Amino acid sequence: MLGEIVLVFLVIFHGTNGLRIALFDFFPRLWRPAPEKRSVGWVLAISFLLWLPAAYWMGRSLVIHNFSGG
Repeated sequence: MLGEIVLVFLVIFHGTNGLRIALFDFFPRLWRPAPEKRSVGWVLAISFLLWLPAAYWMGRSLVIHNFSGG
């Protein structure tokens, strides 16, 4: 289950990074080192924020079903 939680983050990151690359493809003037480095940080932050609710629910399910003692 822990691997699945990490996998969800990687899928979300892959999707948001694909949107970043598409944005740079549509607007080639943005494709310079400084904005590109900044955008990677934004992609990581957005991915993390989108991942948090999924990680919470998946982790909660993991704890309830494996460690609840009932």
